[in-house]
Amino acid sequence: MLEAMGFIVRLTKSGSETLDVFLDYRHEIVGVLLDFTMPQLDGAATFTELRRINPDIRVLLMSGLAGFIQKPFKPETLQTKLQAIFETKGI
Repeated sequence: MLEAMGFIVRLTKSGSETLDVFLDYRHEIVGVLLDFTMPQLDGAATFTELRRINPDIRVLLMSGLAGFIQKPFKPETLQTKLQAIFETKGI
């Protein structure tokens, strides 16, 4: 999908492999699409290491979580997110 959008993609299967590839290609990589759930080194730890290597690297985090809310947020935004998550579950 990303290649169809015109991006050059380097796929990795784990957090540690992501760091290895990033170190090898850090001068070419302009951004990282990063999953929170990965083997060997989870997304949060990988993100921390990527930022240690390059504090300016742009990272888009993804997850299978039910929702995400960007801080700061308004009470109405929180309410909308909570309703969207919990009302579909019958809670």
